Amino acid sequence: MLGGSTAFGNYAPNNETTIGELLEQKLQTRVAEQRQFPQKFQPPVLPFFIEQVEAALNLPPRIPDRTYRVINSAVPGYTSKEELSLVSHEILRFQPDYLIILDGYADLLQPQVLSSQLDFWLQHPGIHFRQTLMKRMAQAWEQLALVRLVKKLSPPAPLPLTAQKLDPNWLDRWQQYRFHLKQIAKLSQGKPLLIIIQPEITGNAPRTAPEEQKILNNLDQSYRQVISQSLGSLNPDNLKADLPQATIRNYYNIFQKFSPPAFVDPIHLTAEGNQYLADRIFAEVVNTLRLSPGAPPPQLEELPD
Repeated sequence: MLGGSTAFGNYAPNNETTIGELLEQKLQTRVAEQRQFPQKFQPPVLPFFIEQVEAALNLPPRIPDRTYRVINSAVPGYTSKEELSLVSHEILRFQPDYLIILDGYADLLQPQVLSSQLDFWLQHPGIHFRQTLMKRMAQAWEQLALVRLVKKLSPPAPLPLTAQKLDPNWLDRWQQYRFHLKQIAKLSQGKPLLIIIQPEITGNAPRTAPEEQKILNNLDQSYRQVISQSLGSLNPDNLKADLPQATIRNYYNIFQKFSPPAFVDPIHLTAEGNQYLADRIFAEVVNTLRLSPGAPPPQLEELPD
């Protein structure tokens, strides 16, 4: 599983309530249930009689009987560009059977100047190395005891409210997002790929819990407008032409009919929100991995004596 802080599980009470861990538990549970109660799932081979076929196809589908492991490779703050690099240099050497990407928000929030700077660094790795080296030296300096003491005695700087503002020129960044996903799809060489545009709190309206309404009230109106115009209006079909093997879903407003509070801030989820999102992802994965029952064997006619 790839993505940013939402996929990583920021604010989850423990590892067992992160999306990746919940998804793994559900896959393992499905395999155990198929072994213990095979009659509750579609059979490997359909029965011969038509009335039995209809009943068999109405059962939940089976998935391959194997050990499932969901590796949470999400990193807080990552955009699709970093995810592309991660897939290229790390993920593929583990030969994953299935890739899940839960992102979109960080790409839209990323300032255009930073996006241009990343492109510049890719074209000039020497400059990037020198800047990284200088940054490491500065970090080492800040760890000195005297420097840390001065910083501790100094009044803290106010935190920037970056989540309340959003550059309205999001279309260019969305084209970059599409390009990075296309490159990930090429690298995956036909492996199943599930791309999910992540949920965001403004997609809850008009159903919003009191706790979530406080979060909404702190968001700038321009931020809410741009988010609804970007995440809220993105059509997965527009990405499908570039990603024919991918399943693409927009979960921006997935919690509209969800009663408990789902968000602890604009994008991070409660334990209940993680569970609900894991359930939806599980359904998508099962639909991709489902095993179709085989055709019934032909019936032999009795020959006359």
